[in-house]
Amino acid sequence: MTQSTAKARVTLSFEAKLGEMEFFLKMIESEWEATILEPTQKGQLKDPTHQERINYFFSGFSNSFQSIKDVLHSITGAAPWSVFSSIENFSFIKNSRNAITHDGLQLISTFHGGRYYVEHAGGSLKRYDDKNNEVEIPCPADDIVTVCKQFYSNLLKKIKEIIEANPSAFEVSNQDVSDMATQSINENSVVPDFVKDMLKENPTLISDAVAQMGQHNSSALIKKIDERISKNSSKNT
Repeated sequence: MTQSTAKARVTLSFEAKLGEMEFFLKMIESEWEATILEPTQKGQLKDPTHQERINYFFSGFSNSFQSIKDVLHSITGAAPWSVFSSIENFSFIKNSRNAITHDGLQLISTFHGGRYYVEHAGGSLKRYDDKNNEVEIPCPADDIVTVCKQFYSNLLKKIKEIIEANPSAFEVSNQDVSDMATQSINENSVVPDFVKDMLKENPTLISDAVAQMGQHNSSALIKKIDERISKNSSKNT
């Protein structure tokens, strides 16, 4: 695999990382919706597994932010943490990921008024990093569904700004896509030999198919992001 093809693979995978974060957001919403449809017993959750699953999905949500940031930086070389610091609840999402991943904490621990809230809502949570430095995590007062929806929407807008500032970094040639697909097929032991033979006999099959898929560039990606922003903002919690 050439460096160009490797970069193409990373770039083409980026939008799927946004879909991953959106998936975890939907699961958080789904568990909350399932909770409010169930009666409570003396103000307590009838089924505590909803809260457990929300914690699991929030772990995935916060980890996907780390992944999105890393992939963006791989593509552009211009996506340090500071680029995202202006997003509301940036510090909470970033640092809660560390608290969950490295300390094993389950941060969503309060159910009140039909909503789930993080530990120390409206205050702060303290932890120690791997260098024994104290880290203070500001905890939002809003419920976790609202926090995640707003963060995701604002993150998409920030990502759009990064793409607009680095359009050439998201350009992927059809040749790279064709080479990537061809290599993937030829090196996959599950793909039948007759398929590989067919491609050798008809070397333009993949390139012709790739050409029909349209362009892989910043404009196409921005269009998809705009669609995600519109879809997310149209849903009311």
